Amino acid sequence: VLAQRGQVDAVIDWVGRAARAGIGAAIKDAGRFVTTVPYGDTPDERAIKTTTIQVLPDGARLAELAALAADGALHVAVGRVVPFAEAASALADVESGLRPGKVVLGLR
Repeated sequence: VLAQRGQVDAVIDWVGRAARAGIGAAIKDAGRFVTTVPYGDTPDERAIKTTTIQVLPDGARLAELAALAADGALHVAVGRVVPFAEAASALADVESGLRPGKVVLGLR
């Protein structure tokens, strides 16, 4: 799929090794590769920076957050919702810091 679009600035991998075949060719020089799956090959050519993100399960903390959400105590200020196709301009807005609230990317 990425090959049809040309090279991109960054790729996020939530799948793992099966999805990584040829992934380095799809990322621009000095681009970013972010994964939640720390094993397997990562694209290390052409100064592509790889970052692994992991979270350990914490049932007690999740229960606490669920209770806060049920009580209406958690609030997220959403500044705007934009189509996924406009993600680049949304990121530019976030980086500028000029718009308050979070930006939500719509996938539909």
